Amino acid sequence: GQAWWLTPGRGPRCIPWVVPGHHDSGELRRGGYWFLDHSVWNGLTVADLVFPWFIFIMGAAIPLAFAARKPQYTGWRAKIPHVIHVTLQVLRRSITLFCIGLFLNNGHDLSKWRIPGVLQRFGISYLVGCLTVLYLGPTGLGGWIAHLCRCRYPFVPAPKPDPMAKQPETEPLLNPTAPVAPAAPPRPSIFADLAPHWLEWIFIILILLTWILITFFMEVPGCGRGYMGPGGRADGGKYADCTGGAAGYIDRTLLGLNHIYRWPTCQEVYETGAYDPEGILGCLTSIVLAYLGVQMGRILLIYKTPVPRLIRLVGWGVGCALIGAILCGFSRDGGVIPLNKNLWSLSFILVMGGTGYLCLALMYVLIDVLHIYNGAPSIYIGLNSITIYCCHELFANYFPLSWAQGAPTHSSLLVMHLFGVSVWHLVAYIMYRKKIFINV
Repeated sequence: GQAWWLTPGRGPRCIPWVVPGHHDSGELRRGGYWFLDHSVWNGLTVADLVFPWFIFIMGAAIPLAFAARKPQYTGWRAKIPHVIHVTLQVLRRSITLFCIGLFLNNGHDLSKWRIPGVLQRFGISYLVGCLTVLYLGPTGLGGWIAHLCRCRYPFVPAPKPDPMAKQPETEPLLNPTAPVAPAAPPRPSIFADLAPHWLEWIFIILILLTWILITFFMEVPGCGRGYMGPGGRADGGKYADCTGGAAGYIDRTLLGLNHIYRWPTCQEVYETGAYDPEGILGCLTSIVLAYLGVQMGRILLIYKTPVPRLIRLVGWGVGCALIGAILCGFSRDGGVIPLNKNLWSLSFILVMGGTGYLCLALMYVLIDVLHIYNGAPSIYIGLNSITIYCCHELFANYFPLSWAQGAPTHSSLLVMHLFGVSVWHLVAYIMYRKKIFINV
C-alpha cells in the first residue's frame, strides 16, 4: 500500500489494551499504575489514547482502500454497480464489528446485556465515514453538483502516464528512434486535499454542531442544560443523578440502565450510577475523529513527496491539538469544553486527532523517509490488531497472560504485565510468519 507504515502505528497503541488485569478492580486494576487506567472523569492518561487513535487510523485507511479498488469509470451509470458493491461491503464489515462487540460484552444474561462498546463504536464510525466519502465526495454527490454547476476544482487527479503510449513531438529530435519521455503529471494545488471534498466537510461540521447543540442546549430533567460532570458526590451532590449530562440521559432513556456500562471509572470516586463511555452521543464526535483520519489519508494519496506531506501532517496535528487545548483551557478541568474521554468531548477528539497526526508523521519519517525503522515488532500486532484485541478480551484472566498473586507489588505486577504483553507479541509474530491475517 501507499502507507503501509500505518500498520506498525497500530502496534504500540495495542499495548495498553493488552496489559493484563484490566478486568480487575482496586489496586490490581492495570497493575496499580494510574497512567495505564482510564481517567476518573476529566483528564488524559495513556489508556485514554488507545481507542481514539485506532479510530483515527481507521479513518486514514478509508481513502487509501477506496483508491485501491477504484475502477475506470466510463460514465455515471457505469459507476452505480461499483457503488452498490462497495456499500454492501461497508455494511457487512460494520455489522460484523458491531456483532463481535456485542459478543465480547458477554450477553449471557440478556436482561443485562450491554449494547454499546468499543467495536460497536468502531463499526458506527467506519460506516458513516465510508458512506460520507463514497456518497458526498467528488466521485459522488459532490462531484455531481460540481458537474451541474460547471465548477472546476483546483486539482484534477491526473491519470497515470503510460510509458508505452506515443507522445506528440513538438520539435524535431536528434535521434528519431529515441523514446519520448512521458509528460510529468501536474502538481497538485495547495488545496487539492480539501476543495473537492467541500460537501463532506459540510456534513461533518453539521454532525459536530449537532453534538454541541445536544450537549449544551438539551434540557435534561433535574440537571438543566450543559452539565458535563460526573454527577454523584461531585459538585456537592447537586447533580447526583446527572452523570454525563445529556450523554448519560440519552443512554439511560433509549437503552435503559441494564444495557449500558454499570461500572464507570467515576463510580468509585463519586459514587455514581451506571454510565457508558461508549454511548450514543459520543458516536457523533468519534465520527468527526474518524474523518480527521480520512483527511490524513487524502494527504498521503494526493501529495507524493515528503515535504508537502510533512507540512500538512504537522500543520493539521499542531492546529487540531492547539484548538483542543484552547477549548479545555490548557488544563484538566477548566476551559469551555473539558478534556474528557468519558464524553468524547470536542476538545478530546481534537487533541487526539492532533497527536494522531504528529505520531504518524513521526512514523512516516522513521520508516519511509529515513529508513531507520522497519516497524518491528509493532507491525506484527498491527497486522492482526482486532484479532489480538478480541483474544485478549476473552483470555485476559487466563495463565500465562495473568495469574493470581497473594500479595501483589508493583514489581511483581510489572513482571506479569510484561510477560503477558510478550505472549501476545509472540502470538502475533507466529501469525505473521505463517501468513495468517484475519480481517473483518
